Amino acid sequence: MSGFPGIEGTTVVVTGPTQGIGRAIVHGFADNGAAKIVGISRSITDDHAVAAEARERGAEFIALQCDFADRGANLALAERVHEAVGDIDILVNNAGTVAFSPSDEYPMEMWDEVLEVNLHGPFILTRDIGRRMIKNGGGKIVFNASLASFQGNVGVISYTVSKSGIAGVIRGLGVEWAPHNVNVNGIAPGYTTTDLTAPVHESPEEFAKVLERTPANRWMDPEDLVGSILFLASSASRSICGQIIPVDGGWLVR
Repeated sequence: MSGFPGIEGTTVVVTGPTQGIGRAIVHGFADNGAAKIVGISRSITDDHAVAAEARERGAEFIALQCDFADRGANLALAERVHEAVGDIDILVNNAGTVAFSPSDEYPMEMWDEVLEVNLHGPFILTRDIGRRMIKNGGGKIVFNASLASFQGNVGVISYTVSKSGIAGVIRGLGVEWAPHNVNVNGIAPGYTTTDLTAPVHESPEEFAKVLERTPANRWMDPEDLVGSILFLASSASRSICGQIIPVDGGWLVR
């Protein structure tokens, strides 16, 4: 039985499910009764560890490969999902990337890749799956946004721009699709120990700076984020539209 109303028996899409936050999200949906979970990443296969973990928790797991840096692949993805499992109840846009460089030297190829993976691809998938949700009478869409959706970061200009854009997508679609019973929202994780943040959390000096700046005095674990995502994906959040919930240990309010 699901601890979050409206999740049991659903079909869920999670992008970037193989590690870190995405893997924790898959576990959370499986533990709360989701019937089918479609995991999408560049290299995932049906025998990946996260697939086995989902099945052990009682969910059917379907792996689909997609290079989110490829516009053509992004444009074709929603139809592939529909062919694999039919209609989708919940979409979680979690996949993301980052590229480090001083802004005055930032290579355009890095800019283009980060914007495609973090902004254009998620919008395309959301647009195309959302179209079917509207036709079917409703659905839930949750984005993994960022603290960079609210503030500037040094040395990751394309990441900051992409996540600021995602905030606009959440607000815009949250308003436009609310009358169709499609809730579009997101979370903004605090500094979380994942591969994406490895350059920061593996540096003793930078790790300590984050601790000092975070009122909770700790880094987030991927599991810390799952409850908020499940809430936004559940029927308990049916009146929440176009919002981003910070899950950041108090970072933004300090």
